[in-house]
Amino acid sequence: MPAHSSGLSHGGLTIITDEYLDGLSTTVNATRRAAFERARDLLVGNRSGEALPLFGELLGESESSAEEVALLILIGNCLFYLGRLEEAQRSYTEALEKARKQGEREAEAAALGNVGLVHRQKGDLFEAAQHHQGALKTYEQIGNIPGQAKQLSNLGLVYLQKGDPGKAVEHYQMALAMYTRIGASIEIEKAGRILAEIGKTRPKKK
Repeated sequence: MPAHSSGLSHGGLTIITDEYLDGLSTTVNATRRAAFERARDLLVGNRSGEALPLFGELLGESESSAEEVALLILIGNCLFYLGRLEEAQRSYTEALEKARKQGEREAEAAALGNVGLVHRQKGDLFEAAQHHQGALKTYEQIGNIPGQAKQLSNLGLVYLQKGDPGKAVEHYQMALAMYTRIGASIEIEKAGRILAEIGKTRPKKK
């Protein structure tokens, strides 16, 4: 399965994943592959409004259930970037339901995490934490270290918004250890910077 990641940042830390792209970039259909690559490049280039209809066309001509789930996640990401949170949530939820039905655990985790991001953006921190915990558990079960690290970072953001810097630090430190383990230099730098910023704002122990 090819991997691809584009990021929406909060305090310099990536908080959205679109890594579940099963089969799309390697399809034997040259026209379809080109359309996907064009849409992906637009999404990575922060041109979600242009990418969205292209992903929609691909979804309408989906060649497999795995592709359908992947495209629903990507469409949700476009909508998320555009601030259309209710539509993004519907797309992620549909992807989640289909992934569970098909036993696609990685897609399930990606969709769960992204529903959590929608809830966090809407200010529903309880639901955000629940979904990120669910995504983290799923990534743990399938042994996906980058996915675990990303969800730990997302939980750190939730606790930061809740006003619990101690819990935020705890989750960022776990994420940082995982990023270090896999040699993710960019994410190591980002997580380290956020930990440093939290350290500056926390009251000093007497």
